[in-house]
Amino acid sequence: MDDLAFAYAGCDGLLAYLVYEKIIFMEINVRRRNLLPLLLKIYLLAGVMLGVIFLCLGAAMVGHAAMPEDYSLAHEIMENVAIAGYFLLSIAYIVKYFLLWFEVKSAIRWNWGIGVCWGIFILVVGIVENKPEYLLIQLVVSAPYWWMLYRIQNKWEHEAVRGRK
Repeated sequence: MDDLAFAYAGCDGLLAYLVYEKIIFMEINVRRRNLLPLLLKIYLLAGVMLGVIFLCLGAAMVGHAAMPEDYSLAHEIMENVAIAGYFLLSIAYIVKYFLLWFEVKSAIRWNWGIGVCWGIFILVVGIVENKPEYLLIQLVVSAPYWWMLYRIQNKWEHEAVRGRK
């Protein structure tokens, strides 16, 4: 814009010019968080709360494990390994939701991996405890979550961007 046009148009003209230049050179990208449907955002919130509950239950298990009724070294080692595994799975459970919320590019792949680990955990618990209804409940509750992730995965990884201000 030359000086004569700037003096004629005033500040509004400069503002319009700058906005026009920004629009021409700006790529129109979809923000990853905008790809998340409302129901998936509700799943994220519920998942974080459930993960915190899992951690609290794990802390209760540690307190219970500290007071053994009959001492056995093998029993103590297995119990501590089980509690550590429970804490790791609980933390991974929370992390998978935070990765989605904070728009990490590989968050959906991380969710698939943690989902497989949790699926194996639930399968083992369902078989050992002989409670097939537990498996059915988990499948019914989590199926919409996995379906929504599957539907947005391609856009999430290849087209969308992280929203930074």
